[in-house]
Amino acid sequence: MSPEHKTSTTLGPLPRRSSWRTGGTLASLALVLTGIAGPAVATAQTIQATEAVRTASPTGGGDECRPDHHQPDDYWPRTVAGEDDDHDHECQPGQPGATGPTGATGPQGEPGATGPTGPAGATGTQGEPGTPGATGATGATGATGATGATGATGATGATGGSGPISTHQVTGNATTTPPDSFGAARVVCPAGEVAISGGFVTTAHVIPIDSRRGTTFAPGDTWLIDYFNDSTTVRGGAARAICSPDATAS
Repeated sequence: MSPEHKTSTTLGPLPRRSSWRTGGTLASLALVLTGIAGPAVATAQTIQATEAVRTASPTGGGDECRPDHHQPDDYWPRTVAGEDDDHDHECQPGQPGATGPTGATGPQGEPGATGPTGPAGATGTQGEPGTPGATGATGATGATGATGATGATGATGATGGSGPISTHQVTGNATTTPPDSFGAARVVCPAGEVAISGGFVTTAHVIPIDSRRGTTFAPGDTWLIDYFNDSTTVRGGAARAICSPDATAS
């Protein structure tokens, strides 16, 4: 509704902008003067009107702080004589409101670039030796390796000592001689053998004089004895040889 169609009042034009702060008080006063309401009612309405104005307008602001303060100048009724027109006063900031609830967590940002490598730290102290671990299980036997090449022939060793000799005893035929006479006897080893030792076999009063190796068919194959009969009867003896294969014959 435009200003020219407003109904005028006996109190004159309504105050505009900041003058609305006292509008509630004037209206209550009019009620008292006309007898419509008692003083107590007027006082209560004055307090409620004042609090309503304070609630609607931020602290320190004028009518310019209202949502519709950009209306033309002739939209608002003029003030009564003697009141200041504070239409051009600047709005003052209101009191900070209560802190709102925390918003939802935003999405994770992109990873930043890798920073430069820091300097190497100091060498730490030597740690204590750890407890020896348990002995592991024996591994499986590996495959047999290839046969190695034949080594070079070693040097000839020193000649060893003589081995055991195969021997046997052979006794020759006995001979006799008259009393107070010399006699002789001999024994020949089998072919291919030599006498390596020998002796004799005699009766009482037959004294051996000589016992030696001799030759009959091959060198050293015979053992010879000489003896003396010191009795008054015919007596004699026989030669005995220890024969062994001839090592020189092979």
